[in-house]
Parts: sequence; structure tokens; C-alpha cells
Amino acid sequence: MSRAKRIALLPIVLLAACTTTSDTWGGYTENEAKEILALPNVRQTIVDTTPRTIEEAPVARIYPTEAKLEETDLRKVTVQGEEAWEYNDEQNQFCLYVWEDPETQTYFAQSSRCVAD
Repeated sequence: MSRAKRIALLPIVLLAACTTTSDTWGGYTENEAKEILALPNVRQTIVDTTPRTIEEAPVARIYPTEAKLEETDLRKVTVQGEEAWEYNDEQNQFCLYVWEDPETQTYFAQSSRCVAD
């Protein structure tokens, strides 16, 4: 392979490496946590089970869309002693958390008061 071709391939290889590697935290990568939060059944369960007043903005109105999740960086936090990914909507004081449930080896997603780190 010529030097010019090797140089041309380098940015593609570096870009691929940057987009496919991610930390695992709470049992998932950030992208996997976003995928879980975007699942329709997860959204519906959280909307149905999270009490909010009209003044606090109903959850159905403030739950992030898949596009919003994709553009938002999730934080690594500890919730009840567990590593979790946090989606934080500071304006509406609304947070979502995702982590692995070690007993069932499935995910756990919930809304909660935001964790202050």
C-alpha cells in the first residue's frame, strides 16, 4: 500500500475507533443506556409511574426523545450504591437513571430526584 493511501486511511480508522469504544458503567456503555431509555416500553412505564404536578411539567411532556438522548451526554453517577448513567434535565429538575440489575442481569431504569455529585 502506498504512503498516500495509508495516510488517507488513518483518519477513517481513528474515527471508527472513537465512535465504537465507550466506557462501561453500571453494566452498560453510554450508548446502550441511551438505547434503553429510548425504548417505548421504558418510556411508557416511567411516564405512567412518575408522579409530577402540572407545575412540575408532566413526564410525558419532558421525557427526552430519541434524538434528544443522542445529542445529550449522560453522566456517570452512583445511585443507592450502584453505578448508573444519568440523563439530567436541569430545567425541569427531572433525571433518568439506567444500570444493570446484578440479580436478574437485566437493566433497571427509573426516574428520580437528581443525584448531586
